[in-house]
Parts: sequence; C-alpha cells; structure tokens
Amino acid sequence: MADGAERGRGEAGGRGTLTVADKVVEKLARWATLQVEGVAPQDATTSRLGSVLGRGYPSVDVDRAGTRATVDVEVAAVWPQPADAVAGRVQEAVRRSLREHVSVDVDSVAVTVADLARAAGPGQRSVR
Repeated sequence: MADGAERGRGEAGGRGTLTVADKVVEKLARWATLQVEGVAPQDATTSRLGSVLGRGYPSVDVDRAGTRATVDVEVAAVWPQPADAVAGRVQEAVRRSLREHVSVDVDSVAVTVADLARAAGPGQRSVR
C-alpha cells in the first residue's frame, strides 16, 4: 500500500494540504461494503477469536497511488442473495464512497464472494 497522499483541495489548496492515510481509505471501503444489502456482517462470519484477530469478512485491501486506487474485497454473502448481484453492489458502493468522501478515483474493485451466511430470523444470530 502506498503512503498517505498529500494534495490541495478546493480553495484550501493555497493554504495547505490534506493528507488522507491509507488506513482511512481502507476503513472507508470496508464501511461501504458493510452497507450493501446482501453482505453478511462480520459477526455472522467469524468466531469471537477470529474477530479479535481481525479475521473474517469483509476483508479489504487497497493499493493506492496518490488519488487513484485499486481495491480487493472479500465478502460473505447472505443466502439466498445472488452472488453476482452482491458483488456488483459492493463495487458500486466502494467506488462511490471513496470518490465522494476522500476524492479517490477507483480504477478497479475486485470482489470475491468467499463465503455464504444464512440470514438471521427474528431474534436469531446469523450462523455459517
């Protein structure tokens, strides 16, 4: 991953720079992924230990050079959502979120549906 990029922004360009750390871009892409209908929440796809260790879905990796990025996302889809539809919605959500919130243009978003999780019924937790 590239180090945080610096650039001027709007009328503030003459007064200083804005630095957005790569970790912020990655967290924003993860947040956008979790907002997509059909993406299973992390607690539905990992054990308590896995959660503490940072394992589970979604998994996001961003490779950035200045204001451009490529993003790799692994998700667990909620059954019976169509995997291709979930992947398409994730791609759009990540592109839109990074463009709107941190002015990063995304060259590609590669989405892998790596697992399936059952939808939780009322009062139930999701299980794999």
